[in-house]
Order: sequence, then structure tokens, then C-alpha cells
Amino acid sequence: MDTKEKIERINDHDFQMYLGVKRKTFYAALEVLEKQYAEEHKRGGKPVTISAFERLVIMLNYYCEYRTMRRLAIDYGISKTNVCDIIHWAEDTLVSSGLFLLPSKETLADGKIHCVLIDASEVEIERPQKTKNSTIQERKRDTP
Repeated sequence: MDTKEKIERINDHDFQMYLGVKRKTFYAALEVLEKQYAEEHKRGGKPVTISAFERLVIMLNYYCEYRTMRRLAIDYGISKTNVCDIIHWAEDTLVSSGLFLLPSKETLADGKIHCVLIDASEVEIERPQKTKNSTIQERKRDTP
């Protein structure tokens, strides 16, 4: 059973737990990615190895499960560099569509920070004790 069949068979709750988004959001993102992918490959080119569906699943697995690119590369039989390119392509395509936006730093920080705590507690650092032998060895090292 391939990835697409597995994902289509699971219920809505498990779907969101597995990919981190609701099914409706997933298919909206998939539609955007498929349009962009078809437009980029209009004139032909290299045969498809990773579909737009799998590209979206790779990106969501990377963000939802914090899986490493190396593990994703092994699971999909591609290189780590290819996984990185896929993630960046999917991110850029979704953000440039205008349907999927992340709030800016100003929006997140605008009036939301009520207090800042700084841990300034002192921690004693153990330092080696100077002995007669250690000072003699330092002098020997310093002399030419």
C-alpha cells in the first residue's frame, strides 16, 4: 500500500494527527501544488519521481513530526538534497499562492508580550586546583 492509499483510508482525527493539518486544508494545498507542478512541467522534462501529493506529505512530515531530511530521504528513496529542495519548493509555492500565510513577527509580538524573565542565577564553576606540579609544568612549557 502506497502513501496515498494509507492517507486516504485514515479517519479525520488520525489524518490531522499524522499530517498536522485538517483534510480540507491538505486538499486545498494539494490543489495549489498540483497546478504549480503542472505549469512547471508543461514543456516536458524529467519524468516524475515524486508527485505533488508526496511532496506535500514530505513537507508536512518534516514540520509535524520533526523528522530529519535524511530519514525522509531514506523513506522515499531520494537524496537528502532533493528532500530539502522539495520542502523549499512546497513552502514557496504555498506562500506565493496567497492562500497560506504565516503571521509576521510583528503580528505575533504586537502587544502579546506581557513580561520577560531572565534567568540570572549564578552557578559555581569548578576549576582545577593549582598544585606545585602543575605550575612547574606550565613553566617548562613556557620556556624556550
